[in-house]
Amino acid sequence: NNNPIVNLGSDQTVCPGSVAQFNAGTYSTYTWHDASTQNTYSSSVEELVYVTVIDANGCIGSDTADVFVRSALLVDLGPDTSVCEGTSVTINSGYGSAYSFSWNTGATTETITVNTSGIYGVEVTDANGCSGSDSMEVIVNLNPIVDLGNDQAICDGDSTTFDAGGNWQTIEWNDLSSNQILKVNTTGTYSVTVTDVNGCIGTDVADLVVNQNPTVSLGNDVEVCPGNNVTFNTTPNNFASYTWQDGSSAATFTTFNPGVISVLATDINGCTATDTAELTNLPALEIELPNDQQFCAGGDYTISVPGFDPLTHTFLWSTGSTQPTITVSTSATYNVFVSNGGGCAGFDTIRIDVIPNPIPSLRDTSICIGETATFDAGVYQSFIWTPNRETTQIISVTDAGSYSVSVTDSYGCSGSASANLTVHNKPNIPSYPDQEACEGAGITLNPVLPLGTYVWNPNKETSSSIIVSTDGDYSVAVTNGNGCTDSITINALFNPNPVIDLGIDRAICVGENTTIGTINGVDVIAWNVGVVADELNVTTTGSYIATITDANGCSGKDTIVVTVNPNPVIVATPDTVVCMQEIGSLVLEASAGNRDQFTWSTGETTQDIIIDKETTYYVTGTNEHGCSVIDTINVGRKCVSTLYIPNSFTPNGNGLNDNFGPLGLNIHDFDFYVFDRWGEEIFHSTSINDKWDGTYKGNLVQVDVYVWKVYYKTEESYGGLKRRQQVGTVTVLR
Repeated sequence: NNNPIVNLGSDQTVCPGSVAQFNAGTYSTYTWHDASTQNTYSSSVEELVYVTVIDANGCIGSDTADVFVRSALLVDLGPDTSVCEGTSVTINSGYGSAYSFSWNTGATTETITVNTSGIYGVEVTDANGCSGSDSMEVIVNLNPIVDLGNDQAICDGDSTTFDAGGNWQTIEWNDLSSNQILKVNTTGTYSVTVTDVNGCIGTDVADLVVNQNPTVSLGNDVEVCPGNNVTFNTTPNNFASYTWQDGSSAATFTTFNPGVISVLATDINGCTATDTAELTNLPALEIELPNDQQFCAGGDYTISVPGFDPLTHTFLWSTGSTQPTITVSTSATYNVFVSNGGGCAGFDTIRIDVIPNPIPSLRDTSICIGETATFDAGVYQSFIWTPNRETTQIISVTDAGSYSVSVTDSYGCSGSASANLTVHNKPNIPSYPDQEACEGAGITLNPVLPLGTYVWNPNKETSSSIIVSTDGDYSVAVTNGNGCTDSITINALFNPNPVIDLGIDRAICVGENTTIGTINGVDVIAWNVGVVADELNVTTTGSYIATITDANGCSGKDTIVVTVNPNPVIVATPDTVVCMQEIGSLVLEASAGNRDQFTWSTGETTQDIIIDKETTYYVTGTNEHGCSVIDTINVGRKCVSTLYIPNSFTPNGNGLNDNFGPLGLNIHDFDFYVFDRWGEEIFHSTSINDKWDGTYKGNLVQVDVYVWKVYYKTEESYGGLKRRQQVGTVTVLR
């Protein structure tokens, strides 16, 4: 046979990072220079590529090729940079027009100019398609913002400040000072320039106006009679605001109180001026009326002004009278104004209170026999009752008749009142026995009641009879037409019904039974199937009702439903005989209802199972009601023995036909030997799975013909084992 001709193709030149691909064609085995064994080879480095192949005939071929790697493009956009707002940056790729460019901005030029912050990158590609890339960050810093605030205005003699703010590298005012805060007190325009840590600059300006202070005058001091009002005005009187000594803010100030009057006047520029004037009183008339007076209703009182001559003074009372005295009989505050010929006057007041006479509050009332009535005269200083001469505020009486009281209050004023008391009879209720019934029934309480209105407790019903269903005392109150009430109490007793609990409903399977009921021993239990007994044995589906009755004739009942569920029907694989050594495994199947579940003797719970052993298997089918049945599957053993021995093998380590030995099924007492042409034993095995690898004492034997001999037993149709032997030769090939 001819050796194979291998063609890897031409040498390959690639860019850095790219891969050269070589294909050696289709052969049995491949050995590349790096010891890899695939039919293809990939390389991204400069090297000599070499491959050796072996075809199906064992013939060898080879080929070589070179891999060259072009030089990489080195792109350097320079270091990251930062600029101030309003400044642009030009970024140069470093290559000329013979190259192609791809910027991350979408541009394809050699250079780009930017004025916003960001990371800018470019990929440069040469004529061979090799490329290189780089990126740089451009930071565009915002110019600082300095704010001196609004323009300002101050008054003459004041000062103010402009603040350039902090955190600046440098500050320069238009007067060349460099402090953060500039203090000023003269009219003008002030500007500042600041520089931040990035070297970026910001400016601002503000104006200052200095206004002149105004002047104000309240005029001369003033002297008046006591009680006369004086109004103070400022000159001029056109200020933006005023603040007087009492905190008021009107343009004028009016008062009759002596003292120093001061004003703070503020003009439209916020500048202020102050002035003061003094108000004093001439000597006043001292008027002194008597102390406040009070008297009982029906009296009067005369008020006079002591110490003033009616011939030289005038009088004016709050009643309108101009006499020196007045007589009054009603409650009020009275005042008088007395003046002399010089224009000064005096004033005083007196309070007159007329006390009303007391009126005790007594009302006619009525009571029932056996009750007590009370009469309350109210809160006063003293009391006297008629006819019993009692002297307390409240009296208690039981006899019908007329009662009166005279009272005196703390002012010594007196009054009286009277009232009548009427006594009525109560209604008469006959006796009525207590009542008894079974729990769940109703008891009608129907005593004989006299005419009137009725109220039952505790349920507040208003009929003459009621129906009750719970234990307790029930009372009825009867009120006649005069409002007199009597009552009677009746006890209602409900004997408890006996309780029988049959438990929860039950389910059994066909062929089973269950016992329902309860051992009582005292009360009688009757079933709806016509049986009287404590317990009932049930084998059929149905609703079973038990009624229990006690010695009081009270009864209770309960129902239990018994359901007899069908057993599942299982259809399983029939009994069979197999040879597991031949077939390896066998599927056993079981089928039943759609919701039935299976449990095999192997522990599996699937509908089908796979077995690998001849034995007896059990499957239990359980339906949705929990009912179960069991089926049995007998799997017997029946095997036929076979043995095959090849005549050559190739122990070359390629993984194909590398070992030699018999192949068979159902082989017992296996004993296998291999001998060379001189009769020397070179291999022995007692396991059909233990093969000869073509070596002797660790070395490969030469290509030759070797003799083998095997002893074994086979399974026979009658069930026993038969001793057999074979002899033959095998050829070792390479």
